[in-house]
Amino acid sequence: SFASVPAVQLGGFSLEESEELLLRTGKERIQYEFAAIRRIWQLTSGHPYIVQLFGYTLVASHVEQVRVPDVDRAVPAVLTAAQSTMERMWSGASRKAQAALVLSNELKGRHGVLSVSEVRNQAQRQAVELSEQDIEISLDEWLASGLLNKLGSESYALCCSLVGLWLAAHKPLAQTLRELKFRKSTSAPVASS
Repeated sequence: SFASVPAVQLGGFSLEESEELLLRTGKERIQYEFAAIRRIWQLTSGHPYIVQLFGYTLVASHVEQVRVPDVDRAVPAVLTAAQSTMERMWSGASRKAQAALVLSNELKGRHGVLSVSEVRNQAQRQAVELSEQDIEISLDEWLASGLLNKLGSESYALCCSLVGLWLAAHKPLAQTLRELKFRKSTSAPVASS
């Protein structure tokens, strides 16, 4: 049984490993400009599954020479292809973890980097009752799932920017917090500055 085998957290592929995976996925039917490979790597942080989704999506688009605009046009199709996986991960998470993740996605100007205190401040601005301990446990839950990476003792980042795009498209903050029943009933959100 594999139940006793410890989980191993793998990092994303390097730029070169991502290029190799894309070329293998394309089976030499398409060629990539280096800038296009770099763009895919930036969007995916080298996450092997999502790099492969890009490869299959671009092969299916019948583009022979992939350029950066081709990559950007492929993003919606990649998000659609990843939808069931993302929904499965989302539905497997606790309500508090779901709330913490959508709150963290609203931290603008941070390039996907967040801390417990920043998520706590965002929760307070949105009138959401989550303690600092709840947020720590929630971020650790996403860390274990692979959607977050730990950067330092108190900082985290989304595993790739496509996760943030998926959250923005499919889990808008106000609607998601209402569905999770996480809003305080007596106070309105505080405007962020």
